[in-house]
Amino acid sequence: MTARLEEICPDVVGEQRIVLSLDTSNPTLYAHVPFQVNVNYDAALPDGITLPLELVLQGPIAGQRKVRIFRTARPNSVVLTPTTRGQHFISLRELHHNRWQGQLFVNVEGEDLQISEDR
Repeated sequence: MTARLEEICPDVVGEQRIVLSLDTSNPTLYAHVPFQVNVNYDAALPDGITLPLELVLQGPIAGQRKVRIFRTARPNSVVLTPTTRGQHFISLRELHHNRWQGQLFVNVEGEDLQISEDR
C-alpha cells in the first residue's frame, strides 16, 4: 500500500524547492516603490520546474492580493510594487507537477495613502 501511495503522491510534492531572495540593491523596501525578487530553481534539479507558475503578492490588508501567472517562461527575477506598508507575503509555486514552491516575507516601510470621505 505504501509503495502505491508513493507513486500517486510522492513525499516531495509541495516542498519548498524554489528559493526567493531580495535583490541586494534594495536594502529597505518602501510602499509604492518597485523592488526586485530573485528566483533560484537549483533545489528542483534534476526534475526541474514545470509551467505554469503562480506568483502571489499578499499585503497586510485583507483583500490586498496580486496574482501573476507565468505560462511561457519561468522568471529568474520578478519586480513587485507594494501598495501599503507592513509585512507582505510573496509566493511562487508550480500549479501542477510536483507543486513545488518558494516563499518570502518582506517588511515594507513608508506612508499609506489615505482616502478621506467627507459626508
